[in-house]
Amino acid sequence: MADTTLQAIKTKVRRLCRAPSPNQLSDADLLQYINTAVLYDLPQHLRLNTLLTNITWYTQAYRDTYYVDDSLPTTDPLYQFEQKYITIDAPVYISGNRVYYTQSRDVFFGAFPQNNLVENFAQGNGVTTIFTGAFDNFPVNQNSVIFSAIVANNSTLTYVDVPVLGRVDVGNLVNASTAVPRGTINYITGQYLIDFEQVPLANTNVVRQSLPYTPSPPTSLLYSNLGRIDPTTGKVINNKVFTVRPIPDGAYPVNLQAFRLPAELLESGDSPELNQWWQYISYLAAKKVFDDRLDLESIQQIMPELKVQENLVLSKKVVQNTTQRAPTIYSPQLDNNPYFGVWGNQWQGPIG
Repeated sequence: MADTTLQAIKTKVRRLCRAPSPNQLSDADLLQYINTAVLYDLPQHLRLNTLLTNITWYTQAYRDTYYVDDSLPTTDPLYQFEQKYITIDAPVYISGNRVYYTQSRDVFFGAFPQNNLVENFAQGNGVTTIFTGAFDNFPVNQNSVIFSAIVANNSTLTYVDVPVLGRVDVGNLVNASTAVPRGTINYITGQYLIDFEQVPLANTNVVRQSLPYTPSPPTSLLYSNLGRIDPTTGKVINNKVFTVRPIPDGAYPVNLQAFRLPAELLESGDSPELNQWWQYISYLAAKKVFDDRLDLESIQQIMPELKVQENLVLSKKVVQNTTQRAPTIYSPQLDNNPYFGVWGNQWQGPIG
C-alpha cells in the first residue's frame, strides 16, 4: 500500500517546494504548514461526510441557555464546541423528536417572546432600602430579573440578575452600572432580597420585572451569540450559546450532527483520517509555503494539480450522494420530513 503517513506528506511538500533541507524549510515550520492545511483549509474547502459526527448533550431542568466555552469540564460534549466544530447540520432531535432549529434570534424570539412582567410591588418611604419577598408567578427565567427605584436627584437605580455559574436555582442581583452585588434571587421559588444602595424616594414606585414560565419538554433550539458577565473579572464575555424553548422541566437528550475539524498529524507515522487525503494535504501545505514566500509563479504551477486532488477527494461524497433520491414534493413522506411526519399526515413546523 502507498505510504500516506505524515512523513510521506512532509517529503511530498519538500519536493513541491524545492526545499529538501531543513535549512531551507525547518521541520517545525513544515509541520505548522501541514497542520494548518489539515485543520483550517481542508474542512473549509470541502464538507466531507467523514467529518460529519453525531453529538449528544443533555438539558437540565429550569435551564434554557447552554454555553459552549472553556468554563465547561473538558469531558462535556459542549466544551470548546465552536473551536471543534465548523457547522451544525439539521435536523436536530430532542428526546427523539425532530425539533425546530435556527441560528436567527429574530425568528426564535419572534416565536417565543421575552416580554417581562412589570410590577410596582412596593413604594418608597424615604427610609427602607432592603426589600424581600417572592414573585407571584414562578419559576422565573434567568437573565430576566430587574429591580429599579427612583432615588435622590430623581435618578434611577437599576439591578439585574447574574446567574451563579453552574447553578440553575440562584443568582446575584448586581448594580447594572457597576456590577456590585446587592442581593440574591432564587429563580425556582421566586424568593428575592434586594438592598438598594440609596434610599428610594418616598411615594415613588419600587419596580420588579421577571419572565415567568411553565417548564415543559423543549421543542425548539437556537444557536447564537450571547454575552455573559465573567464572575471573576466582571467583564462581559460574548460567546456562542444554545437556547432551548420551552424551558425544560427535566433532562432531555439533544442530538445533532456537526462537521468537526480533522485530527492533527503529530507523529511521523500518523496518517490522515482517510488515506486518500494525503496528496491533497500536501498540495494545500505547499501552497501555503509559496504564499508566505510570495512565489506567485509556483502557486500557478501547482494549482491545476491541487484542484485535481480536491476533486478526487470530493468525488467519494459525490458518488455516495448519487444513490440518494433528489428531494421533490412527493418524497418527504418517505423521509420523515417535518412537514409531513412519518406517514405524511402530521405537520410539525419548518426546519431552519
